[in-house]
Amino acid sequence: TRDTGLYMASEKPALFHATLRRLSEHRDTAIAEAARNLLISDRIYEYNRRARTEATGFQSNDTREEYMKRQFMAKYRSAAASGSLPRVVLYGGLGHMYTGASPFGPLSLGNFIREFATANGTRAFNLALLPNNPAGAEVGDLRRWAAMAPLAESPAPDRLTLIDLRALRNYAYNGRFGPLPAHLRRMIMHYHAVLLIGGIEEARRTIAQ
Repeated sequence: TRDTGLYMASEKPALFHATLRRLSEHRDTAIAEAARNLLISDRIYEYNRRARTEATGFQSNDTREEYMKRQFMAKYRSAAASGSLPRVVLYGGLGHMYTGASPFGPLSLGNFIREFATANGTRAFNLALLPNNPAGAEVGDLRRWAAMAPLAESPAPDRLTLIDLRALRNYAYNGRFGPLPAHLRRMIMHYHAVLLIGGIEEARRTIAQ
């Protein structure tokens, strides 16, 4: 691979694909599944790369959401094979866990989980995690995301703060807060709560660092 700003970008795509296709038929099911998943991931990122000149951007995002839903259901069915419905903790990127349509267009994984829980007679709870370091911090200053800056105004930036967004929905819906940035309104309407995390540090690429 090469450093392109994307997770997958093969220097020799023909060899890459041929190798994965062979591995996708491997007698070791774990190896075969990993190869098939890499082929799907490569297709997703190929749609993303082509979106610079072709109308494939939505296709990239839609394929990704569909893939995550299928992966969830495969793991869920395996866990439910014992006969009881499992309790699930699922972590995903912020844009993928909204209910309704994701910011990228397709119906999100988060929406699928919520509807699936309803169909099973259970409930799902969507919790967003956001950094909230002091103003001017090199990393984790939520105020730099203009749409979310109002959330950072009152909580102390050196601790955990949980905000129940459900209490704000009627006010946001009725316009009592005035015009809200699109991302903040989407957060209020499509997440149940947000946890602001103070004192975070920048992620490190290696354990040695």
